[in-house]
Amino acid sequence: MGEEKYKKLKNCKKKRHVYYRCSRQVDYYCTEPYVKEDDIVDGLSPIYNKLIQNSDSLEPGLYNAINKFKKMAKIYNPDSRNDKLLSDYTRYVLESGTYFEKTRLVRNINADMALTQKHISIAHTS
Repeated sequence: MGEEKYKKLKNCKKKRHVYYRCSRQVDYYCTEPYVKEDDIVDGLSPIYNKLIQNSDSLEPGLYNAINKFKKMAKIYNPDSRNDKLLSDYTRYVLESGTYFEKTRLVRNINADMALTQKHISIAHTS
């Protein structure tokens, strides 16, 4: 369950923060701490390559978006590695993408994920 908070800064701008917590549907007395969205992005980005093992099984729209991102990245940095580009695309979408892009990205993960003590754990499904 996510909660959006805005903090007013000294320069009169607002900083957006999103925190996630247990919905307490399974265990009403769950004591899991709140987790910042940034921490989830930091935990998910490096392991996304492992979560998507077969790019042929991706939705066509996501497959095309990843390839477009890779082509753009290669233009600006020809030495960039393909395995790092998927992590970079994941980070980009989770930090700056639209709701649709985020949903499409998560929908293509073929694994059960759990957030325990502010760490993401993964159990692959078939």
